[in-house]
Amino acid sequence: MKLNFSRRNFLAFGAATAALAAASPALASTAEAERHLQNLFAAMTQAVTKPAGERTSRFERILTQFGDMRSLAHNALGREIRSLNPSQIQQFTTAFKTYMAKKYGRALAKQRINGLTIESSAIKHDRRGTPYFLIKAKVHRSGKGSVNAEFKLTNTYKFFNMAIEGINMLLSERRAIADIFDQQPHFNAVLEALRKG
Repeated sequence: MKLNFSRRNFLAFGAATAALAAASPALASTAEAERHLQNLFAAMTQAVTKPAGERTSRFERILTQFGDMRSLAHNALGREIRSLNPSQIQQFTTAFKTYMAKKYGRALAKQRINGLTIESSAIKHDRRGTPYFLIKAKVHRSGKGSVNAEFKLTNTYKFFNMAIEGINMLLSERRAIADIFDQQPHFNAVLEALRKG
């Protein structure tokens, strides 16, 4: 059978290929988001088995690699962000990462997480029209039952929120951070409280 690769056929083939690629970015993107979430959980599952100091260091690296720390910190600050200058916001973000690493490293180690099964993933849009990935999954725990969880990832596959058994991480942290600001006499004391975890 002789194939006729005329210029017209080649252009038609190119147009069809481009149309197919344009029609399926969501499928490819959700698959990539799922892959990033699985990699995140694999790293956390290894980290929770380590002694406290090493566990915290590993979780800080995990947050740097897989988390949108700017978004996490800004959302946790809530109204407090208005009283801070850019340098203070950066200092808070760094201290908040240590706080998150200690707090969630302890919590996940206590829960003895050991895996994740993804049930669904979809592209959603926030109130500003910004797309993000919503992934629903089961989190598995050694010697315990699985729990329902939802994860939100940016369009660059960085996680910026999660909810486990209906408890929203960002809402919980916003209340916790507001309490820390209320309890501490000045900003440096807030940073110290965060570093202590």
